[in-house]
Amino acid sequence: MPVEFLTDEQVARFGRFSEAPSQAELERFFFLDDADRVLVGRHRGEHNRLGFALQLATVRYLGTFLADPLEVPVAVVDFLAAQLEIADSSRVKAYAQRQATQWEHAAEIRRECGYRDFADASAEVDEFVAARAWTRVETAKALFDATVAWLRSHRVLLPGASVLARLVAGHRDRATERMHASLHQAAIAADPELPGRLARLLAVPEDSRISELERLRRGPTRVSGRSMTEALHRSSELSGLGAGAVDVAAVPANRLEALARDGLSAKAQAIERREPQRRTATLVAAVRSLSSTAVDDALDVFAALMADKLIRAAERTSREAKLANLPRLNRASTTLASVGRVLQNLSESAESDTLAFSQVWAAIEEVVDRRRLAAAVDTVDELAPVQDDDDAAWRAELVSRWAVVRPFLPLLAEVIPFGAAPAGQGVLDAVTELPELIGRKKVRASEIRDELIVGSWRKLVAGGPELDPGCVDKHAYALCVLEALHKARPRRARPGAGGRAGETGRTRVAAGAAGAGRADDAAGRSARAAAGGPRPHRLPLRVHPRFRRRVPHGRCRVVAGGRAGG
Repeated sequence: MPVEFLTDEQVARFGRFSEAPSQAELERFFFLDDADRVLVGRHRGEHNRLGFALQLATVRYLGTFLADPLEVPVAVVDFLAAQLEIADSSRVKAYAQRQATQWEHAAEIRRECGYRDFADASAEVDEFVAARAWTRVETAKALFDATVAWLRSHRVLLPGASVLARLVAGHRDRATERMHASLHQAAIAADPELPGRLARLLAVPEDSRISELERLRRGPTRVSGRSMTEALHRSSELSGLGAGAVDVAAVPANRLEALARDGLSAKAQAIERREPQRRTATLVAAVRSLSSTAVDDALDVFAALMADKLIRAAERTSREAKLANLPRLNRASTTLASVGRVLQNLSESAESDTLAFSQVWAAIEEVVDRRRLAAAVDTVDELAPVQDDDDAAWRAELVSRWAVVRPFLPLLAEVIPFGAAPAGQGVLDAVTELPELIGRKKVRASEIRDELIVGSWRKLVAGGPELDPGCVDKHAYALCVLEALHKARPRRARPGAGGRAGETGRTRVAAGAAGAGRADDAAGRSARAAAGGPRPHRLPLRVHPRFRRRVPHGRCRVVAGGRAGG
């Protein structure tokens, strides 16, 4: 008898008063309205009226008639007696003298108030329990309590505790079996080889101590170019299993999420021992959830890598270089300042507006020789060049870190399913084109997205005299595109956008990705500061708070204007 989810104490309390009702419960269930008073008023004698009222209110509160109608708390008797203006509530004891009267009253209440036996409403009860068991993820006790509440509200008399417990347990089992069968059949329909491919994840390779499933469960733990590459390979491997192609529309999202949590927490050996349909269903849900998580992890690593390991580190290095060269710049500035004072003094003391060139140089050479002056000019040009913005120094340093991003660039657009709205199409196109461009020896200016190259990036991308005419520095251009993508803060869209929880989702790029490239230096700094929070799941580009709310497998969107999907 499947009543293991009910304790002995819960069974003993079923359909009985375990304690006195609260004042709110008394006013809700034991208040006699006009219709109740009409029914009560049909009976003679205070004990009969009070006893009838007791049975009427008790069945409304408990959902069943008591074998002994007087087995109720004293507070209930007093509350009803006060409403019937019966001064001595103890007179109700006389109600127990004739049992036939109690049965007659119970039959009258059932007839007048529309109460039905459980057997007469079995079809409706089955429909309710089956629907709730299929659409809700809750314990057997919670479903049992919900069924009791439904029976009370629909005026169906409660059966025995064991009868109701068997009904609840049976529907829960059938709902679980239905879910396993649906997912198993959907997996076969998507790819007949998918169940076997997923089952092989539970095996432990000879050169490893853990199963393939456990290996894929482990996300990145460090922030580096290598970790980013590994995160993208992990996402690609999970996507390649094919679980994202399974049509799970027939299974409620919350049940799919619960099954995924089970698959992600259970040991591989335990999953392997499950019967085939349950095993396949568990692995489908787990792999789909892992696929979404893997994209989230890759985006988190990308955010932290760009913010901390590249941009912030480049800024720090450029500041340190400036500080180290500050004495040289001071000396050169002092030399140029002395020359400036000489010229100022000459202009003030000159008798005419014109001075002989030789006279000027003679005055300068009294203070500093020509060689020293030329060196000072070269030093100022080197350490304080004319720049388009204040970011030129750290961006130049960023380009020198090209080796960090080179390994994962070919995978970035291939693994993460980016998509774009018109405002962000430029960034998306640039990211998509990068793998092909960086594979060339030469990249021409006509082949790059000029609208993304702003400020100090123009000089860096244009490169130096070592480049052929019409060509650009492909390394600088790649870092420029990655900075624009980082400012756009890509993240997963939430299920409210029409997705299903636990599914491989779309990655959306917020906040005018193309507009980010046109922003001035101050806006660029603000974007970097906003994206520089601690990892994980505190970065603006994170997909969703710990879990991550999912959307269907497909292409992603680049959304303009603010934080998309938020």
